[in-house]
Amino acid sequence: MQLDSERILVTGSAGFIGSHVCGALLSRGARVVGVDSLDPFYDPDRKRLNHDALIGAHPERFVWHEVDITGAGTIETIMRDAGVTGVIHLAAKAGVRPSIEDPGGYALANVVGTQRVLSAASAAGCARVVCASSSSVYGNNTKTPFGEEDSVEHPISPYAATKRACELIGETLVNSDDQRLGTVQMLVEAGGKHYVVLGADSALGDGRRGVVLPLANVQVVDNQLILRGLTDAEYAELRQY
Repeated sequence: MQLDSERILVTGSAGFIGSHVCGALLSRGARVVGVDSLDPFYDPDRKRLNHDALIGAHPERFVWHEVDITGAGTIETIMRDAGVTGVIHLAAKAGVRPSIEDPGGYALANVVGTQRVLSAASAAGCARVVCASSSSVYGNNTKTPFGEEDSVEHPISPYAATKRACELIGETLVNSDDQRLGTVQMLVEAGGKHYVVLGADSALGDGRRGVVLPLANVQVVDNQLILRGLTDAEYAELRQY
């Protein structure tokens, strides 16, 4: 499908997922506006290289802004100036374990940040928003594979709680009686909910980096996420969630 008439804003555009989403959109003809704060949880230099690669391949159709999405007004101004027709919201403060040490920071970045993005999209007249959730919202669910009908009401980390809160914020906007807010479509099923993504800084046992692993083959063993089909060495290197 060609997207020549589309102008898409992607938050978290410098990350592993975000940069690949930008590349896919650009390859289909869209103009893309990237937004990223270059949070140091993952290497900012690697993120800049991701943006440099996109600019090098599509200099006329890709621009980006170093912006903290929690700042009021800034993201809306960018959307209005670019005339965006759609938003893909991937930006989030990452990491399950670090969220236990800084729950307030995660609430600000993920919950407030998502609210800012959705409100800005509504105010700018952008009717289509896709937000990425997380498999972490399933908590200690032992049923596998996970499904959309499974409970997500018992998160076990601040990170998971913030991602679930983002889903509820989106549902609130969609169900609002205010038609201006009702134009925002929350499509969490299209986000990261069914996949474990190991980015450039997360290597598996055989040295592979940048892997998207479907949770259709997931098992939970002793509170560790284990995916069938991987080698023992790869199992040993998987992150615990």
